[in-house]
Amino acid sequence: MDQIYFAALHKAGAYKHLMNEEDIENLKWLKVFNKYDLYSKSKVRIDVEKVKPYYLSLIEKYFPAKLRW
Repeated sequence: MDQIYFAALHKAGAYKHLMNEEDIENLKWLKVFNKYDLYSKSKVRIDVEKVKPYYLSLIEKYFPAKLRW
């Protein structure tokens, strides 16, 4: 479901009226990383358990243990 909302944002510009300056800056990165999006570029179903260790390692490397919202 999230993919639908993000696609609407970065493909059609929806929800921009809800964005602050930081969101607008981050949108640039969303567009850069969009070409690496595994979920919308292939008709082959992703084996979640197979790719899970990879994504967990990225989360561990790049996200702090405690997030500040």
